[in-house]
Amino acid sequence: MFQQNKYSEWYFSLVERAKTRTLDTYSENHHIIPKSLDGSNSKDNLVSLTPKEHYVCHRLLVKMTHGEAKAKMLCAALIMMHGIDLNRTYRISSTSYQSIKIQRAQALSNLKKGKPGIPRSAETREKMRASKLGIKKSPECIEKMRLAALGRKHSQETKEKFKVRVSNRLGTKHSDETKQKMRLAKQKNLAVV
Repeated sequence: MFQQNKYSEWYFSLVERAKTRTLDTYSENHHIIPKSLDGSNSKDNLVSLTPKEHYVCHRLLVKMTHGEAKAKMLCAALIMMHGIDLNRTYRISSTSYQSIKIQRAQALSNLKKGKPGIPRSAETREKMRASKLGIKKSPECIEKMRLAALGRKHSQETKEKFKVRVSNRLGTKHSDETKQKMRLAKQKNLAVV
């Protein structure tokens, strides 16, 4: 799981030193073997660190792991940087942030190479489609979608696809029942406005 390099030596040295002292100031609990790497919540896997030490440990974990473990440690480092805890006393530089983001993207890309998406049977796809039928969006949701689409620019390729889709519908004959539904929907929309 961990590579044998200077970063792992630094990491375990920092952790061992922290085990033998008590902090009277603000501290953060740190999993020596991270939970995402099958570490436990037991006392022998937890250590109290200063915020700076905690940050350094997570940076070291990124450098001392590889493969899927590295991808997980990159995610943990990003969570530390963007956590909701506003009491954190450390900041990161833009260079460090960029470096971690790039490394994380590369690690995740390498993990997913050659692996297809989740295969789903025709029956499962039909169940998913059926579950979406009849779901009505609230007027607030519709308005948010409309506002999000305002000012959006489409590529020429997308515009061509729109034209083909519309031209395929031209001349389509609707049943009387469909015409009635369309008329009622239009009246409903006009009543809302």
